[in-house]
Amino acid sequence: MSPGGDANAEPDPLKVEYAGVLGTVAAHIPFIGIYAGAFNTLPGKLYAFGFIVAVAMLYLLAHELSE
Repeated sequence: MSPGGDANAEPDPLKVEYAGVLGTVAAHIPFIGIYAGAFNTLPGKLYAFGFIVAVAMLYLLAHELSE
């Protein structure tokens, strides 16, 4: 088996035996890379921080209104 996926034009120099491949695919989440890439940018980090703050504020507001 020749591993690939690293975008090199040349084939990989080492071969891997099928017995040496461990694991199976347990789950597939479509488009997760788009969201992961977005959170690696400054606007994405600010959006995530703002979302966390908004959720915390809504939680505190709901707690105050329930008393």
